Amino acid sequence: MPLLRFKPLLMVLLALTLFSAVGGAAVYYMHLSVLRSLAEPLSLGESLDRVEYLEYEVIIGDERYLVKVYNDPGTRSGVSEIYREDTLLYKIRYTYGENTLLSITMERPDGSTEDLDPVQYEEAFFTSVSLETGPGGELTASPFPGVGPLQAAFFVTRSMGVNWDSFIKGTGPGVPVNISVEFRGVETPLGTSRGVHVTITPQNPVLAINQWMKGPLAFEVGRVGDIIVVPRMSYQVVLAQGGGGVSMVLLDIELEG
Repeated sequence: MPLLRFKPLLMVLLALTLFSAVGGAAVYYMHLSVLRSLAEPLSLGESLDRVEYLEYEVIIGDERYLVKVYNDPGTRSGVSEIYREDTLLYKIRYTYGENTLLSITMERPDGSTEDLDPVQYEEAFFTSVSLETGPGGELTASPFPGVGPLQAAFFVTRSMGVNWDSFIKGTGPGVPVNISVEFRGVETPLGTSRGVHVTITPQNPVLAINQWMKGPLAFEVGRVGDIIVVPRMSYQVVLAQGGGGVSMVLLDIELEG
C-alpha cells in the first residue's frame, strides 16, 4: 500500500524533472542560437537595413565620446556624429552595400570635407575604434563614429582568426586564445535579451601578430528584434596614451519601421 500511495507523487516528480530538463534544454538552445550568430553573422547590409538610429558611448582611457548614427535603410546611407563633452568633433556621411562600406566623407565643424578611403577605414567603421601600432609595438586607439554595436564582435573575432563554428562543435577556436562563454541575459536599450557573455584571452599577447590580440577582449551579444547587437564591449590593453583600454556601451537603438 505505501508504494501505491506514493506512486502518483513519484509520477509528478518525474514529470516535473522532465519538464525542467526540457525547459532547461530549450533555454540553452535559445542562448546557443545567439552564440551561433558569431559563426553566421548578419552582413553589414542585413543589420543596417533594420536600424534607423544608434546611440552609444566609446571610452578610451579616461576620455568619453558619444556617437549618434542616423541611418536611412531606403537609400543605404547615413550620417554619424561624434561628440566629446557635448562638442561636435566631426561627422561622417556614408553609403553601404550588402557586405562593405561603399563611400565615406568626413565633415568638420568648420564646413571642410574630406573623402576617406572606405577600404582603409573599414575596420574603424565596423568596430568604432581606430587602432594603430607604433614601431615599438605600442598601441594607440582613437574613437570613430561607426557601427560598432552592430558589427564589432563579428569583425574583431574574424580578424583574429577565431573559428566560431569549430569552437561551438568543441574542436577549439583555431587560434592561440582561451575563450570563456557564459549563457545568461543581456541588458539592451530595449530590454533584457537572451544572450552570451564572451571573454577572449590571448595565450601569448606579447607575441600577438594581430592588434586585437594584445590583451583580453570581453563582449556581450544579445538580440534586439531580429538582429544581433553588442551592447557592451571592452578591450583591456595598455595604450600608448595611457588609461584603461577601450570600451563601448550601447545607449539607444531604433529599429526600421
